[in-house]
Amino acid sequence: MTSAPPVHSGVCDACGQPIRSIRNAARHRLFFAVLRPAFMQWPEAHPFRPLNPEHLRSWLLVQVGWCDIAELTLVSSAFASTVGRVLQHFMSDTRVFFEVRGARVRKLTPKSIAFNACREVQFEQILQRCIDIIETVTGSSIDQLKESQNEGF
Repeated sequence: MTSAPPVHSGVCDACGQPIRSIRNAARHRLFFAVLRPAFMQWPEAHPFRPLNPEHLRSWLLVQVGWCDIAELTLVSSAFASTVGRVLQHFMSDTRVFFEVRGARVRKLTPKSIAFNACREVQFEQILQRCIDIIETVTGSSIDQLKESQNEGF
């Protein structure tokens, strides 16, 4: 028995983007639904401290590799480290992250997961990897996070 394709209205109710390809709308909504409770349960001791659920979403997408990368090679790793810290400090866009690798500074910008920008196969992998990170860091299962969202956390 084959399952029916996901039903949707043509516009994603989670992100407002037009839907141009068949995607599992329930999985898409799940990703957005667990961000707030994950943010609320994010441990203070973790090296990454999200400012809000959107900042967490952006960071997760970068962590799983769903991002654009621009790279600049500098004269030394010490200089690259300084430049990376300065850029991150002065960036007002919380969707952009900087990473230093040796003498290289990398700018990491998360890609869109809107229906028209991310196929179902890609999104399924992205979602699973993000869930793995959330569950590992918070110590809560996605089901527990969904429950806390339904309870109004």
